[in-house]
Amino acid sequence: MNGLEVFKLHTNNETFDLAQANFLIAKNVAYPDLSVEDCLGQLDALAMEAAQTLPFFTTIEDRAISLANFLFNSVEFSGNDTDYYAADNSYLNCVLDTKSGIPISLSTLYIEIARRLEMEAYGIGLPGHFVVGVHTDDEPIIFDPFNAGQILTVEDCRNLIAATQGALQGFQSTWLEPSSHRDIVTRMLNNLRQIYISGEQWAQALDVVRHLFVLQPDIATHQRDLGLLYYRNKQLRQAAHYLSEYLRHSPNADDARTVKHSLKLVLDKFSRLN
Repeated sequence: MNGLEVFKLHTNNETFDLAQANFLIAKNVAYPDLSVEDCLGQLDALAMEAAQTLPFFTTIEDRAISLANFLFNSVEFSGNDTDYYAADNSYLNCVLDTKSGIPISLSTLYIEIARRLEMEAYGIGLPGHFVVGVHTDDEPIIFDPFNAGQILTVEDCRNLIAATQGALQGFQSTWLEPSSHRDIVTRMLNNLRQIYISGEQWAQALDVVRHLFVLQPDIATHQRDLGLLYYRNKQLRQAAHYLSEYLRHSPNADDARTVKHSLKLVLDKFSRLN
Protein backbone atom coordinates (compact mmCIF):
# COMPACT_ATOMS: atom_id res chain seq x y z
CA MET A 1 0.00 0.00 0.00
CA ASN A 2 1.54 3.33 -1.06
CA GLY A 3 1.52 6.51 1.00
CA LEU A 4 -1.52 8.04 -0.68
CA GLU A 5 -3.52 4.84 -0.14
CA VAL A 6 -2.57 4.85 3.54
CA PHE A 7 -3.77 8.47 3.78
CA LYS A 8 -7.03 7.60 2.03
CA LEU A 9 -7.64 4.69 4.40
CA HIS A 10 -6.85 6.84 7.43
CA THR A 11 -9.22 9.66 6.42
CA ASN A 12 -12.07 7.35 5.46
CA ASN A 13 -14.25 8.54 8.36
CA GLU A 14 -15.04 11.96 9.80
CA THR A 15 -13.29 11.49 13.15
CA PHE A 16 -9.85 10.53 11.94
CA ASP A 17 -6.74 11.44 13.95
CA LEU A 18 -5.74 14.97 12.89
CA ALA A 19 -2.10 14.64 13.86
CA GLN A 20 -1.65 11.33 12.07
CA ALA A 21 -3.20 12.77 8.90
CA ASN A 22 -0.77 15.69 9.07
CA PHE A 23 2.21 13.40 9.61
CA LEU A 24 1.15 11.20 6.69
CA ILE A 25 0.98 14.24 4.41
CA ALA A 26 4.41 15.38 5.60
CA LYS A 27 5.83 11.94 4.87
CA ASN A 28 4.19 11.69 1.45
CA VAL A 29 5.04 15.21 0.29
CA ALA A 30 8.21 16.45 1.96
CA TYR A 31 9.77 14.02 4.45
CA PRO A 32 9.85 10.48 3.00
CA ASP A 33 11.96 9.13 5.87
CA LEU A 34 9.61 10.45 8.55
CA SER A 35 8.44 7.94 11.16
CA VAL A 36 4.77 8.64 11.81
CA GLU A 37 4.85 6.42 14.89
CA ASP A 38 7.78 8.36 16.37
CA CYS A 39 5.96 11.64 15.76
CA LEU A 40 2.82 10.34 17.47
CA GLY A 41 5.05 9.27 20.35
CA GLN A 42 6.35 12.84 20.64
CA LEU A 43 2.77 14.07 21.04
CA ASP A 44 2.06 11.41 23.65
CA ALA A 45 5.14 12.45 25.62
CA LEU A 46 4.17 16.13 25.41
CA ALA A 47 0.67 15.30 26.64
CA MET A 48 2.12 13.36 29.59
CA GLU A 49 4.27 16.36 30.46
CA ALA A 50 1.27 18.68 30.15
CA ALA A 51 -0.80 16.42 32.39
CA GLN A 52 1.55 17.19 35.26
CA THR A 53 0.43 20.82 35.14
CA LEU A 54 -3.31 20.10 35.21
CA PRO A 55 -4.23 18.22 38.45
CA PHE A 56 -4.48 21.43 40.51
CA PHE A 57 -7.33 22.69 38.34
CA THR A 58 -10.80 21.25 38.57
CA THR A 59 -12.97 22.98 35.95
CA ILE A 60 -12.68 22.29 32.23
CA GLU A 61 -12.07 26.00 31.66
CA ASP A 62 -9.16 26.04 34.11
CA ARG A 63 -7.69 22.92 32.54
CA ALA A 64 -8.01 24.41 29.06
CA ILE A 65 -6.29 27.64 30.15
CA SER A 66 -3.59 25.66 31.93
CA LEU A 67 -2.89 23.66 28.76
CA ALA A 68 -2.64 26.86 26.71
CA ASN A 69 -0.19 28.30 29.25
CA PHE A 70 1.85 25.11 29.20
CA LEU A 71 2.12 24.91 25.39
CA PHE A 72 2.52 28.58 24.53
CA ASN A 73 4.29 29.98 27.58
CA SER A 74 6.14 27.16 29.35
CA VAL A 75 7.18 25.10 26.30
CA GLU A 76 7.04 28.26 24.14
CA PHE A 77 5.37 27.08 20.96
CA SER A 78 4.83 30.30 19.02
CA GLY A 79 3.67 31.82 15.76
CA ASN A 80 6.29 32.20 13.05
CA ASP A 81 6.07 35.87 12.09
CA THR A 82 9.39 36.04 10.27
CA ASP A 83 8.91 33.19 7.78
CA TYR A 84 5.14 32.77 7.83
CA TYR A 85 4.80 31.26 4.35
CA ALA A 86 7.42 28.53 4.74
CA ALA A 87 5.88 25.12 4.01
CA ASP A 88 7.42 23.63 7.17
CA ASN A 89 5.08 25.78 9.28
CA SER A 90 2.21 23.56 8.11
CA TYR A 91 3.88 20.27 9.02
CA LEU A 92 3.31 19.21 12.61
CA ASN A 93 6.58 17.25 12.75
CA CYS A 94 8.45 20.48 11.99
CA VAL A 95 6.36 22.41 14.51
CA LEU A 96 7.34 19.89 17.18
CA ASP A 97 11.01 20.30 16.27
CA THR A 98 11.15 24.10 15.91
CA LYS A 99 8.30 25.05 18.32
CA SER A 100 7.13 27.42 15.62
CA GLY A 101 4.18 27.33 13.23
CA ILE A 102 1.17 29.06 11.76
CA PRO A 103 -2.35 29.34 13.23
CA ILE A 104 -3.71 26.08 11.81
CA SER A 105 -0.72 23.90 12.77
CA LEU A 106 -0.50 25.35 16.28
CA SER A 107 -4.25 24.88 16.68
CA THR A 108 -3.88 21.27 15.54
CA LEU A 109 -1.18 20.80 18.17
CA TYR A 110 -3.49 22.12 20.90
CA ILE A 111 -6.42 19.99 19.69
CA GLU A 112 -4.35 16.82 19.68
CA ILE A 113 -2.77 17.39 23.10
CA ALA A 114 -6.20 18.29 24.54
CA ARG A 115 -7.69 15.10 23.12
CA ARG A 116 -5.02 13.06 24.86
CA LEU A 117 -6.02 14.81 28.08
CA GLU A 118 -9.72 14.08 27.51
CA MET A 119 -10.72 17.66 26.68
CA GLU A 120 -13.01 18.51 23.77
CA ALA A 121 -11.02 21.02 21.73
CA TYR A 122 -11.95 21.89 18.17
CA GLY A 123 -10.73 24.05 15.31
CA ILE A 124 -12.44 27.30 14.33
CA GLY A 125 -11.74 28.34 10.76
CA LEU A 126 -12.11 32.11 10.91
CA PRO A 127 -11.54 33.80 7.55
CA GLY A 128 -7.81 34.53 7.37
CA HIS A 129 -6.94 33.18 10.82
CA PHE A 130 -7.38 29.78 12.47
CA VAL A 131 -8.09 29.50 16.21
CA VAL A 132 -9.19 26.80 18.62
CA GLY A 133 -12.17 26.38 20.93
CA VAL A 134 -12.81 24.18 23.96
CA HIS A 135 -16.25 23.07 25.12
CA THR A 136 -16.80 23.89 28.80
CA ASP A 137 -19.72 23.57 31.19
CA ASP A 138 -20.74 27.10 30.23
CA GLU A 139 -19.73 29.07 27.13
CA PRO A 140 -16.96 27.71 24.91
CA ILE A 141 -13.57 29.29 25.46
CA ILE A 142 -11.57 30.39 22.41
CA PHE A 143 -7.76 30.57 22.19
CA ASP A 144 -5.41 32.03 19.60
CA PRO A 145 -2.47 29.61 19.52
CA PHE A 146 -0.55 31.83 17.08
CA ASN A 147 -0.54 34.64 19.62
CA ALA A 148 0.65 32.86 22.78
CA GLY A 149 -2.70 31.15 23.43
CA GLN A 150 -4.49 34.46 24.03
CA ILE A 151 -8.12 34.05 25.14
CA LEU A 152 -10.47 35.62 22.59
CA THR A 153 -13.91 37.14 22.89
CA VAL A 154 -16.30 37.25 19.95
CA GLU A 155 -15.30 40.89 19.45
CA ASP A 156 -11.63 39.83 19.38
CA CYS A 157 -12.49 37.33 16.65
CA ARG A 158 -14.24 40.06 14.71
CA ASN A 159 -11.13 42.25 14.97
CA LEU A 160 -8.86 39.39 13.94
CA ILE A 161 -10.88 38.85 10.78
CA ALA A 162 -10.90 42.58 10.01
CA ALA A 163 -7.11 42.69 10.45
CA THR A 164 -6.53 39.90 7.94
CA GLN A 165 -9.43 40.41 5.53
CA GLY A 166 -10.08 44.16 5.66
CA ALA A 167 -13.38 45.84 6.44
CA LEU A 168 -16.20 43.41 7.17
CA GLN A 169 -19.59 43.55 5.51
CA GLY A 170 -20.97 41.65 8.48
CA PHE A 171 -19.80 39.14 11.04
CA GLN A 172 -21.26 35.65 10.62
CA SER A 173 -21.80 33.60 13.75
CA THR A 174 -21.26 30.44 11.70
CA TRP A 175 -17.58 31.37 11.51
CA LEU A 176 -17.31 30.32 15.17
CA GLU A 177 -18.70 26.83 14.59
CA PRO A 178 -16.37 23.82 14.92
CA SER A 179 -14.49 22.81 11.79
CA SER A 180 -14.54 19.12 10.93
CA HIS A 181 -11.25 17.28 10.81
CA ARG A 182 -11.70 17.00 7.04
CA ASP A 183 -12.13 20.78 6.80
CA ILE A 184 -9.01 21.40 8.88
CA VAL A 185 -6.80 19.13 6.79
CA THR A 186 -8.30 20.53 3.58
CA ARG A 187 -7.49 24.08 4.68
CA MET A 188 -3.94 23.06 5.55
CA LEU A 189 -3.51 21.40 2.15
CA ASN A 190 -4.85 24.46 0.36
CA ASN A 191 -2.23 26.54 2.20
CA LEU A 192 0.48 24.15 1.06
CA ARG A 193 -0.79 24.13 -2.52
CA GLN A 194 -0.52 27.90 -2.67
CA ILE A 195 2.97 27.88 -1.13
CA TYR A 196 4.36 25.23 -3.47
CA ILE A 197 2.80 26.70 -6.60
CA SER A 198 4.09 30.17 -5.69
CA GLY A 199 7.54 28.65 -5.32
CA GLU A 200 7.19 26.65 -8.56
CA GLN A 201 7.80 23.44 -6.63
CA TRP A 202 5.68 21.44 -9.02
CA ALA A 203 6.36 17.94 -7.66
CA GLN A 204 5.32 18.92 -4.13
CA ALA A 205 2.32 20.87 -5.44
CA LEU A 206 1.17 17.80 -7.35
CA ASP A 207 1.48 15.58 -4.27
CA VAL A 208 -0.54 18.08 -2.23
CA VAL A 209 -3.37 18.24 -4.78
CA ARG A 210 -3.44 14.44 -4.96
CA HIS A 211 -4.19 14.46 -1.22
CA LEU A 212 -6.84 17.14 -1.72
CA PHE A 213 -8.50 14.99 -4.37
CA VAL A 214 -8.62 12.09 -1.90
CA LEU A 215 -10.43 14.29 0.62
CA GLN A 216 -12.70 15.98 -1.94
CA PRO A 217 -13.19 13.60 -4.90
CA ASP A 218 -16.32 15.44 -6.04
CA ILE A 219 -14.61 18.81 -6.57
CA ALA A 220 -13.90 19.02 -10.28
CA THR A 221 -11.30 21.78 -10.02
CA HIS A 222 -8.97 19.31 -8.33
CA GLN A 223 -9.01 17.31 -11.58
CA ARG A 224 -8.11 20.45 -13.53
CA ASP A 225 -5.27 21.25 -11.13
CA LEU A 226 -4.01 17.67 -11.27
CA GLY A 227 -3.95 17.86 -15.06
CA LEU A 228 -2.01 21.12 -15.08
CA LEU A 229 0.43 19.92 -12.41
CA TYR A 230 1.03 16.59 -14.13
CA TYR A 231 1.85 18.64 -17.22
CA ARG A 232 4.30 20.75 -15.20
CA ASN A 233 5.88 17.49 -14.04
CA LYS A 234 6.15 16.23 -17.65
CA GLN A 235 3.70 13.37 -17.05
CA LEU A 236 1.66 13.91 -20.19
CA ARG A 237 -0.57 10.84 -20.12
CA GLN A 238 -1.84 11.65 -16.64
CA ALA A 239 -2.17 15.34 -17.58
CA ALA A 240 -4.37 14.49 -20.55
CA HIS A 241 -6.51 12.15 -18.45
CA TYR A 242 -7.31 14.68 -15.72
CA LEU A 243 -7.84 17.62 -18.05
CA SER A 244 -10.23 15.49 -20.11
CA GLU A 245 -12.07 14.42 -16.97
CA TYR A 246 -12.41 18.01 -15.83
CA LEU A 247 -13.93 19.04 -19.17
CA ARG A 248 -16.23 16.01 -19.10
CA HIS A 249 -17.55 16.94 -15.66
CA SER A 250 -17.54 20.73 -16.18
CA PRO A 251 -18.09 21.39 -19.91
CA ASN A 252 -19.57 24.83 -19.20
CA ALA A 253 -17.03 26.00 -16.65
CA ASP A 254 -15.78 29.57 -17.01
CA ASP A 255 -12.29 28.30 -17.72
CA ALA A 256 -13.35 25.47 -20.08
CA ARG A 257 -11.94 27.23 -23.13
CA THR A 258 -8.56 27.76 -21.45
CA VAL A 259 -8.46 24.16 -20.25
CA LYS A 260 -9.29 22.91 -23.75
CA HIS A 261 -6.33 24.87 -25.05
CA SER A 262 -4.09 23.32 -22.37
CA LEU A 263 -5.37 19.87 -23.24
CA LYS A 264 -4.57 20.45 -26.91
CA LEU A 265 -1.01 21.45 -25.99
CA VAL A 266 -0.65 18.30 -23.90
CA LEU A 267 -2.01 16.04 -26.66
CA ASP A 268 0.16 17.70 -29.33
CA LYS A 269 3.28 17.24 -27.23
CA PHE A 270 2.30 13.68 -26.35
CA SER A 271 1.76 12.79 -30.03
CA ARG A 272 5.23 14.05 -30.93
CA LEU A 273 6.74 11.66 -28.40
CA ASN A 274 5.05 8.59 -29.88
